[in-house]
Amino acid sequence: GLTSGLIQAQAGPFQGRQDQEYWMVTFMSGYSYWQECWRGFKDAADLFGVKASYGGSTRFDLNESLTELEQIVALKPAGIAVTAMDPDAYAPIIDRAIDDGVAVVTFDIDSPKSKRYTFLGTEDYQAGATAARFVAEDLGGKGKVAAIGAITQSNIMARINGFVDTLEADYPNIEVVQVVDSGQDDTVAASNATSLLLTNPDIDYVLCALAIASNGAQQAIRELGLQGRVKIITFDTETVTLDAIRDGRIAATISQAPYCQGFWSMVYLYFIHNDLIKSVDDWAAK
Repeated sequence: GLTSGLIQAQAGPFQGRQDQEYWMVTFMSGYSYWQECWRGFKDAADLFGVKASYGGSTRFDLNESLTELEQIVALKPAGIAVTAMDPDAYAPIIDRAIDDGVAVVTFDIDSPKSKRYTFLGTEDYQAGATAARFVAEDLGGKGKVAAIGAITQSNIMARINGFVDTLEADYPNIEVVQVVDSGQDDTVAASNATSLLLTNPDIDYVLCALAIASNGAQQAIRELGLQGRVKIITFDTETVTLDAIRDGRIAATISQAPYCQGFWSMVYLYFIHNDLIKSVDDWAAK
C-alpha cells in the first residue's frame, strides 16, 4: 500500500520577504505611462512577496528629480528601478547607490555611463526608424514630414534621430522640413505644432515622439481644419491614443510595453539582490 507521511515543501527562492523594499523612481509621477510601468513592477513584487514603493518628482524638474532619487538612495533599499531624465546627471547618484550595495537598473531612459546593472526599455533609435519606414510606405515614398518631441530628453531625440536618419538615407523623395520641441505639456506642444503647420501647410505627416506631442498636434490639426490632410504617427498605447486611432485622428502608434518594463525591472532587481544570478562566477564584479 501507499506509505502515508507528512510532505513538507522546501523553501524556494521566491519566498515572501517583506523586509526587502524595492523602489520605482520616475519624474512627472502622475504621467499615465509610468502608472503602467508601476503596475508591472508591483505585480512582480507581489509575486515575490516583497515590498514595492513608488517615488520621484511630480514635475519635469531635474533638480527636484535628483533630490528625490538621492533621498531614496539614502534609505538603502534592496533595489531601485529608475528612469534617468538626464543620463549624465543621474550617473553619480546611481553609482553611489551601487557602491552602497543597492541594486539599480534603469528603465525607459538609460544612464549608460553609470554603474547600473542593466537597462530595460525600447531601442529608441530603431523605433524611430520603424516609424520612418511606416510613414514612407504610407506616402508612397514621396512627401513632406516633420517631427515633434521633447528635445531635452535623450530617449525622445533618439526616436527622432532614427526617424530623420532613415528617411534621409533611404527615402530621398521625402523631405524632413523641421524638428519641433513639444515642451512638457499639451499646451506648449499645441502652440508649437500650430506654428509648424502655419509655416509649412503642405506637411503630409508628423512624427509625435511622445503622447504630449501627439495631444498637441491633434489640437493644432483640428483648430487649423487640417483633419484628413495631415497624418500623425506617435508612441505608446494610452487610451486617448487608441481612441484617436479608432477615430482616424492618428494613423499609427508604436507600443513600448510599459507593463513589461516595470515587471522585468523588478525581476532583475530581485535576482540581483538575492544573488540568484549564476551565469558566471563573480559576474557582478566583471
